[in-house]
Amino acid sequence: MEEEHDERSFMIRMNGITTFPKGSGTLKVRIGNFEGNILFRAQVTEAEQFHFITYDTESEKEIRTGIVDHVSGILRHCPPIECQINVDNLPSYIPDLGEVELNIFEGKSVDADFLSSYFSNPFVQKTAWIQPRITGTFQNDSKFFEIQNIICAHSGNITSSLLDRFTGRNLNLTNAVISSNEVVAALRKWTTGESLENLKTIYLHRETGLFNLADFLNQLEFKPWDPETRPKMYTYIGFIDYRGPVDCNCEHYLDIVRETDKKIGSIQISDQYIYFVVWP
Repeated sequence: MEEEHDERSFMIRMNGITTFPKGSGTLKVRIGNFEGNILFRAQVTEAEQFHFITYDTESEKEIRTGIVDHVSGILRHCPPIECQINVDNLPSYIPDLGEVELNIFEGKSVDADFLSSYFSNPFVQKTAWIQPRITGTFQNDSKFFEIQNIICAHSGNITSSLLDRFTGRNLNLTNAVISSNEVVAALRKWTTGESLENLKTIYLHRETGLFNLADFLNQLEFKPWDPETRPKMYTYIGFIDYRGPVDCNCEHYLDIVRETDKKIGSIQISDQYIYFVVWP
């Protein structure tokens, strides 16, 4: 008999407290190796199922691991997993979640050391969506640079180091603090095969100031689109694989060739943003 599941996404929100309020109506449960009291509330809509679980902070490791094992056992396979973390209220323990498709970080600011530590965990992580401003700096060997897809809402001063050390596929960096010449240097390294070897796309949006098109045209060898060398439409699997392909019209993009394998990169440069794609 085949399993049947509806199309609603399933979300568990977990929160630890030191003391349960009087008369709060706790439930005694056994989940994995955890046996104790929790507060439980469910909210089901047409699109989503929310399950809110409040527990004693002393049992954080046991209950978080138990819930992950319990849900995985029920489903008997691994659906796409999204993990949301509020960096203003970090949990003391994050269990092995298996293959995480998307990690969403919320809050005001997040330290580079925390991100490096989080992404050094053994479970597979494909995409990081970081909404807070990143503070501090990354070490050169940080596992953060190895994530396949990175979205930063406030990449700020780490933008240049990301362009220099990123080994994944897609970068989306907004509120970036970076100059035209720093972007030129990164693109030059792409053309020589020194960095960004696996790159598919880059989106850059400056926090302040404007990109200077002349800086790019004077320092790199760009050519207008030639229909004989590449298609007009660029289609790629985006930051979140299971949400389908993304199409981009590159008719008015300028082209540049990578020396090592003759792959074509196409770029659009406006005052505040740059979009760069690499053709298969």
